[in-house]
Amino acid sequence: MRLLKNILSSFVGVLCLINSVAFGFNSDSTLLKSYQTKLRVLRYTKHLDSAVYYFNLVTPIAKQKNDSIILFWAHKNLGDAYEHHQHLDSTLHHYKICETLIAPTNHSLKSFLLGDKSYTYKLLYDYDKSTELSLQALDEAYLAGDSLRVVSSLLNVATDFADLDLRKQATLYFTKAIGTATRVGNTVMLEYSLRFYAKFLLEKDNWKNSYGLLNRTRTLALINSDSISLAFNWFYLSSYFWKAKQLDSCFYLGKKAEKVWEARAEKIDLSHVCYQLGKCYLELGQLPEATHYLLKAEKLALGDIYFNEPLYTSIAALYNRKSQPTKAYQYLQKAKELSAQIREKEKSGKQAGLQIKYQTEEKEALINKQKKETEQAKSEAVKSTYQRNTILFVTLGSLLFSIVVIYLNRKINIKNHQLSVTNSELVKSTEQKQILLKEVHHRVKNNLTTLKSLFYLQAKSSNNQEVKQALEDCQQQIHSMALIHQNMYEATETEKLDFFNFLKQLMHELEASSLPSGIPVQISYQGEGVDLDVSTALFLSLMVNELATNSFKHAFVGRDEGKIEIELKQFDRKLELTFADDGIGLPREFGSANGNFGFKLLHIMADQVNANMTYRRENSYSVFSIEVPYENKV
Repeated sequence: MRLLKNILSSFVGVLCLINSVAFGFNSDSTLLKSYQTKLRVLRYTKHLDSAVYYFNLVTPIAKQKNDSIILFWAHKNLGDAYEHHQHLDSTLHHYKICETLIAPTNHSLKSFLLGDKSYTYKLLYDYDKSTELSLQALDEAYLAGDSLRVVSSLLNVATDFADLDLRKQATLYFTKAIGTATRVGNTVMLEYSLRFYAKFLLEKDNWKNSYGLLNRTRTLALINSDSISLAFNWFYLSSYFWKAKQLDSCFYLGKKAEKVWEARAEKIDLSHVCYQLGKCYLELGQLPEATHYLLKAEKLALGDIYFNEPLYTSIAALYNRKSQPTKAYQYLQKAKELSAQIREKEKSGKQAGLQIKYQTEEKEALINKQKKETEQAKSEAVKSTYQRNTILFVTLGSLLFSIVVIYLNRKINIKNHQLSVTNSELVKSTEQKQILLKEVHHRVKNNLTTLKSLFYLQAKSSNNQEVKQALEDCQQQIHSMALIHQNMYEATETEKLDFFNFLKQLMHELEASSLPSGIPVQISYQGEGVDLDVSTALFLSLMVNELATNSFKHAFVGRDEGKIEIELKQFDRKLELTFADDGIGLPREFGSANGNFGFKLLHIMADQVNANMTYRRENSYSVFSIEVPYENKV
């Protein structure tokens, strides 16, 4: 195989030499334009070798002409071809050469290349680098005054925010991209903007609002004669019709997209549509069709761990439905390995975030120092100018005094502008830190949700009832922790959690998942809003989880109804949480050496937050009191 590859490479080199010599005797540039056109057409096809062949024909001629623009597009088109075939290291190599061929004043071309590099790093799952490059591309587009590049860069920034699940920011930039494309009348960029915004709405459970956007994109794709855009439109409409429970339209449009991407050898997009169709068939219980599409998606899958992990989980569920536990276990293990890789990547991302935060704090210190120096320089300038103006006023009179006043006013305006720029940078830095913190909570919540799903699959595959019960208890505890981070992510500016409102949400979900059927339980709440840090809220929620689960499962056995009372109050730098039910009570004294594992776990969690936990029987109620040190800082 290697010998055949060397022979083919030598043959391509000989052809390049022959064509170069032939061009030397032909002064007409028609031949060069033909090579360039073929390279540009071949870049997004399955014929990578042909693209390399025409690249090797174009570059000697371009070097002979000393034409940097021709060289730029040759390297750019070959980089695109390598990207199409997932040879991303080669793509970045050619893009780096492109950077050396751009004139310093050509901001439009810089923006174009930065946008494509951003997408390449997104394919490498380096979202930090991708976001950095898309923001640089937007700056270059504004410098160039190029409306096309501005729309493209706005769209890239919007998709970056969407990847980070920052919905308000993503919606803002999608709206800017659509508005700019509409204003300049560019139907291609308008179609892209509408399509990506529709995809964002579908993924964020706002799917009902995506239908109108998808109809607009379909019309624009037909006007632009863009088959790839039509395939994406059918793919997203398939997702819409699945959510709308219109199954015939869902499968019809999904398979139309499948045919387009099969014809163009688009492995990434083809694997995604096959996975979606396979999941739908699996949910409907149509196992032969689900097997065909899920295994086809597996054959096409590349190195995307974020795609492969849910794919393997679905294949494991498929084999479990087909009563093939060995294969189900194998794919579940693959999914677990990828989940571990995802956690490791997100751990690295967190470390990078901390480094960015550290650098941001250094920048803020430098800005404050510069601000003080500016204020001092301003004070000295005003003093010096005042003395000079006094002398001028005495000697030259009112005319010269007026000139000096105008001069001073101009100086002050310049300084005010500098202060305004500095303040804008401080605001931007603060917003970046808030975005990073929200992203940490979002990723922790996603990890916990994945872990809960793994426990669910493990419990479902076990025949041991005790193991099932233990795994189900673990699922509920993990869900409680995930709720904490979900609430922290949805918070706007504060880094603390309104624990009283969170308790109501937690009890509602525990009641739905733990309460035996037919036993209504009346839950009452007393207290006030208390803001807690993540650590304290986490352990208190786990303790409430344990107490409530125990009450729902054991306290009201044989009863027609039950009552639970929860109270949260502050006093003397302490926070007291009281949990009471009118159930049968404990069979013996409550202590760290007594009771089951759950009660021992309560004492362990209480120690983590320096809490004092007591139990008493009062007025036919079992009452648990938890006191935690707490200082309300406004």
